[in-house]
Amino acid sequence: VRGAGRLPPASTETAVRSRTGAAVHEVRHAWWMSPVAMVGAFMIPVYFFVFLVPELLGTESLQLKARVFFDWKYFGMGLLFLTTVLVGALFGTYLQPEPDDARATREPWVSNWVMDAIALATIGAYLIWFRGVLSNPAEFVGALFGQAAYGVSRQDNQTIGGVTTLTQCGIAYTVLYLDRMWALRKPFTSVRYHWYFAIILLWGALRVKLWSERLALIELVVPIAVMFFCYRADSRLWFMRLLRRFGPLLGVVGLVVLFAVGEYFRSWRGYYQFVEDDFWAFIRRRLITYYYTALNNGSGLLENYDWPTYEFQFTLQWLYRFPALIGPIFRYAFDVSQEYRRFVVDYADPEFNNMSGLFTHLYDMGLGLGLVYAIAWGGLCGYAFSCVKARRGFPRLLYPILFLSLLEVLRVPYLGDVRAFPALAALVFGYLLFRERRVERRGHGSRFQRRSVATIRGPGWFARSAGLLRRR
Repeated sequence: VRGAGRLPPASTETAVRSRTGAAVHEVRHAWWMSPVAMVGAFMIPVYFFVFLVPELLGTESLQLKARVFFDWKYFGMGLLFLTTVLVGALFGTYLQPEPDDARATREPWVSNWVMDAIALATIGAYLIWFRGVLSNPAEFVGALFGQAAYGVSRQDNQTIGGVTTLTQCGIAYTVLYLDRMWALRKPFTSVRYHWYFAIILLWGALRVKLWSERLALIELVVPIAVMFFCYRADSRLWFMRLLRRFGPLLGVVGLVVLFAVGEYFRSWRGYYQFVEDDFWAFIRRRLITYYYTALNNGSGLLENYDWPTYEFQFTLQWLYRFPALIGPIFRYAFDVSQEYRRFVVDYADPEFNNMSGLFTHLYDMGLGLGLVYAIAWGGLCGYAFSCVKARRGFPRLLYPILFLSLLEVLRVPYLGDVRAFPALAALVFGYLLFRERRVERRGHGSRFQRRSVATIRGPGWFARSAGLLRRR
């Protein structure tokens, strides 16, 4: 197309259609996909409810075996942290990604060979992890159809640091795959990428069933839901309109269902069905207990030990658990304390040993620096959501993981966890270093321009890739 001016940053679909003169169709984003709405309309009310549970429902509504540390003092500190995240997210949503090069008609996408590498690394890591199950076909079939789930031994399927951790790259592949299909509307030319996606989902579901990993189930569902409600929730069907309006309320129902599915295989079938009368009463009590004990454990950590430590063992947990010699070197260099493990033994219930992300960051950094971290985290979430709405800029790919970190902050510090790092690393290196775009030059038609390591031109290139600086 000749003589076209700078494209509007609203979305790729809007930009391309406007160049042809056709009617512009704006995608309707679910309002609760915004980090401001998520924190303000969902997380903070849930935080209030969990704190007031003993007063509203009585202590019998909790399976609490440890001492209570979560009082008004620590409730106020956690509320201050959440409010600071909310302010940062509100500020970040006002930041808009700069329009890309006027010659470009499409936002860049990750190269096909990078998609192959991420998918094969994920599938290969699953094959290595499940080597014990796959070597026994009878056990595998029995576990698959629910006949021998408790006969599967994790001793025969132990993880290997730095190898089986690559299964988390499946999150990155899911985001890149759905971004290409739903956001950029650029279908793959080969069917193998669809097979990759189906196989990764199948392995993830099998992982949830065999090991009863609730977080693995959340990591499987939430990125798909975020991508769908950001890019495909513009249907006029009554069901979609209902989801767009009342998503958080329906999300609570979905959370209970997902938790019930995971808990059924994790604890109900093996033990609690023999000591509990009502499954759903058990699920309600156990779900509330998980959130309350995580907040109580975080409060107890601050109450019983000196803080801040400035060791960042929760904020940068992935660094201390890095494979090879990197993790041990950092643990030795910073002399990381084991107060968390001592707290679990001395004060907490070993069955409910999660530490809330609201208090672990304060334990690492103190109140002042912790609030700076909170506003920066919220700002990144807000800006990433702006990139999602514009379908432009690298941070849009990070948003599903950032959204998940907000969703889990009451329970765990997910963003700094070792589970999130492989997915974030795959997205960063895959998009910023190896990507393709279609470029149109006036009078010269169109061609493909490949970004590779050899084309990096310093820090400014990374800032431009993120959409923070304008290209000239």
